[in-house]
Amino acid sequence: MRRVRGPAVAGSFLIGLSTLQLDFNYGVPQFRLLFKPIMIALTAGIGLVAARLWLGRFGALQAAAFYIVVNSLTTLVVGPVFGHTTMRFPLYLAEAALVELLALRIPRDRPLALGAVSGLLVGTVGLAAEWGWSDLAMPIPWTAALLPEVAAVGPLAGLAGGLLGASIARALDPDLGHPGRASR
Repeated sequence: MRRVRGPAVAGSFLIGLSTLQLDFNYGVPQFRLLFKPIMIALTAGIGLVAARLWLGRFGALQAAAFYIVVNSLTTLVVGPVFGHTTMRFPLYLAEAALVELLALRIPRDRPLALGAVSGLLVGTVGLAAEWGWSDLAMPIPWTAALLPEVAAVGPLAGLAGGLLGASIARALDPDLGHPGRASR
């Protein structure tokens, strides 16, 4: 149970951050479609960077896995079992992989650098992966007309999310970011 607790907390944090995306996930958006990629970049930046820094190696992937399992079970129960609308959600797997790969190059004692660069990758490469997923699975796929706006604001949203995620991890672990102190 102790081995699952950290990933469950980080994955639950990712679920909470994703809650505002539910209207898009069910195909009944109340706002412009541009807000979906912005929210994905922010959520991935905050949740996955914080998870990697707080949990250590594979933390971002563990958080994404927990998020996918819980959302898949919820989707199965609400959709086919109860007969309601089936939810489709972003996967965050590409973003988690990017954060993990980058964390191999940027040491844990530089959390803001990891957050900034991770956020930029999440807001570009990660959103490109989610764009493909949007075409395959989302009730409202992203259109080509959206690309210029997403290209302009996606990296900024990812950067902001990555820096917030690193700051949250620093608040959870006061030793984080201080060379010579205990680290994972």
